[in-house]
Amino acid sequence: MGGPRIMLDCPRVNTLRLRFPDAAPSDLVLESGVHTVGRGSDGRLAPIARQDAMLQVSVDRRGAWLQVRDGARGVHVNGRPVRRVALLRAGDVVFAEGSELLLLGEPPGTRNDESTASSDARVVLRGVGGLNHGRSFLLDRGCVIGRGRECEVRIDGPTVAERQAVVECESGGIVLRETGSVELCMVNGHAVREAWLRSGDQILIGAHHRFVLESSSPGPGRRVERDTSEFVDTEEPEPEPMPARRWRVPWLLIAALMLSAALSLLLLYGAG
Repeated sequence: MGGPRIMLDCPRVNTLRLRFPDAAPSDLVLESGVHTVGRGSDGRLAPIARQDAMLQVSVDRRGAWLQVRDGARGVHVNGRPVRRVALLRAGDVVFAEGSELLLLGEPPGTRNDESTASSDARVVLRGVGGLNHGRSFLLDRGCVIGRGRECEVRIDGPTVAERQAVVECESGGIVLRETGSVELCMVNGHAVREAWLRSGDQILIGAHHRFVLESSSPGPGRRVERDTSEFVDTEEPEPEPMPARRWRVPWLLIAALMLSAALSLLLLYGAG
């Protein structure tokens, strides 16, 4: 069943939206710039003036960055605490002040028109949450996700089926199909039964099993990237430059010579 190796090459501008609890207020469209969120006059989280905000989302060409203001406590992204700054991706859930905010990306398409196939690259499914956090799964032949023993990607949970979903390589791209379970999969924050995937898409299965689709560099081995980009503390001071090491060896040599000379004198005069 060896399928084609496919590279997802789909440059596009993501339109991110921040969805508030109970859809009130309406979604906040995260255009390029700075957006601030805090308690409104009714006590619910809403876009407010910057000086009164507890959360700040900055959007630039690198992505969307969540900044926690001083005094804010208990802020989490996908269940992981955030002290100062976190890099967000579509499909993330921000928990703050007892409320959940969902970061919505573009709805997944029914066709993968934007992707282009390439025979010299590979695609991996990287775990960013749940049991498979930090692991990567090669998708050259597709994979089955579920709690069954035969599944290539095994997950658990009371609502997870034996065969929850299948990711398949087809001509032109990668497709995710839900295989008849009660609970739908989520792609970039949208519930789906079938979706063509693009590089960077985040998949949520069950309550906390998260995966990101990534295109890897060509090569015989599997590329596993460390999940270190989501939570970045930009306020920590830069490390002091290390002193030059060229003086360390001479001083060690001098100390060794002096110790050797002292031992020689001790043996010489002590024996006499």
